[in-house]
Amino acid sequence: MTTMFIQLRRVVFPLALLLCWLCTVHAQETKGADQGVTGGGAVVEINREKAMRAFWGIPNRTRDEIKDDESLKNVYEGFWMAAWNVIMAVNGSDVLFANGTTCAAEWEKVIAANKKMVEDAAEDTKKITKLIKDVDAIMKEDWVKGDGKEKEKILRLKITTRDDEFWKLVGEIREVLRETKGKVPDAVALSKIEEAEQTRLFCTIVDRNVKYRLQELDKHLEALNFTSGGEFVKSRTAVEVKNAGDGVREVLHNVTNIIANATVHNRFAVGEAKDRVKAWRRAFELIELVGGMKDVEPVVGGKQGELEAIKGEVEERRQTIERLVNGSVDETKARGEKAVKEVNDRIEKASAVEVRRVEADVERVAEDERRKAEERKRAEEERKREAEQEKIRLAKEQEKIRRAKEEREREARNREQKAREEEERRALDEKARKAVEEEKAKRMAEEKAKKAKSKDGSSSPALVHSSLLLILLCVLGCALVC
Repeated sequence: MTTMFIQLRRVVFPLALLLCWLCTVHAQETKGADQGVTGGGAVVEINREKAMRAFWGIPNRTRDEIKDDESLKNVYEGFWMAAWNVIMAVNGSDVLFANGTTCAAEWEKVIAANKKMVEDAAEDTKKITKLIKDVDAIMKEDWVKGDGKEKEKILRLKITTRDDEFWKLVGEIREVLRETKGKVPDAVALSKIEEAEQTRLFCTIVDRNVKYRLQELDKHLEALNFTSGGEFVKSRTAVEVKNAGDGVREVLHNVTNIIANATVHNRFAVGEAKDRVKAWRRAFELIELVGGMKDVEPVVGGKQGELEAIKGEVEERRQTIERLVNGSVDETKARGEKAVKEVNDRIEKASAVEVRRVEADVERVAEDERRKAEERKRAEEERKREAEQEKIRLAKEQEKIRRAKEEREREARNREQKAREEEERRALDEKARKAVEEEKAKRMAEEKAKKAKSKDGSSSPALVHSSLLLILLCVLGCALVC
């Protein structure tokens, strides 16, 4: 007993964990659907403008142009091949982007259609599901030998089932059949499920293509960096190629994320649609078996006709849904091929539209970059013009300042010259004044002296001269005698 319990525990515990995981993921799906997040809570989105600029940044160079690029040869002779491999890996990435975004968009459409179908039929599905549980509660399936060699499935009442429980179930069956009349899953419902499956298949193929391209790109980017020893910065072309590869790689990673989010995150919606069909099939099967019960005496008694009426009422509905689900090979194949063609045509057209849109967006980015380049060029020319004008203005200003300085210096020299001349003039005037004053003083002194002599009787100048003349005459006379 203990051994059996341990074995059961080993089975039940993993199942319980799996159930918890499914419930958690389903809850996260419901919560994240409006928020645009994955089941893990991470935001999945693509910055379209950034993606377009990444595609615009792909070098438009031929193999020969890359091979003959001198900046690549400056690193080492064969370096150009590593750069060329990266260019080859990023070429066509815009188409992968278009296919990926188209796939995600189309998947969202078919998911929305399936969700609406499930939501519209939620009440009826709830009734059908409850009916299945009620049948299983009082009856059990069994197999008996039929008219042929194969066994037939029948329903038997459980030992504990009471008469009133059985007839209550019969009443519930008749009520459910009445309320759900005309609401059986039809060809449209099944086609929506098939469209979802085909869209998922398309997304899977696109996802594989994108992931393969990513692997190639990662490999060549690693080779570009490894073979150059990190010296690709010496080459402008190599830097351009690496930047383009890094940008495209980020975009393609985001594409795989949105595809994964579309196909994994919303897979439960398709599952619910499938479960709805399964529930109706199971319910009709059980109802038909209830209607075909013959060995329920004395429970049935004389009311066998009521059960046969139920069987007759449900038989056509069951055949309809079975024919859709398990029809002939030709019917199933035709319906599948129709769904495949419709989905492929729709996705092909949508992809073509998206490719043209991407091309237009890349061209818009290119035009925007050209405009910005022209604006930068005009701004640079304007800056140079303004700088030249400023240079001229400063030169004129310096010339003006120089002239003003020279004028001030000239005026200063003139003032100094005038000051010197004025000083010299004043000095001469002072000297002349002093000379005049001295002469005046001298005359006054002489006059004063003369006046003094006149007063004390001293010889006059005439007498003094007469004595001198007498002496001179004597000398001359002696000279003549000798």
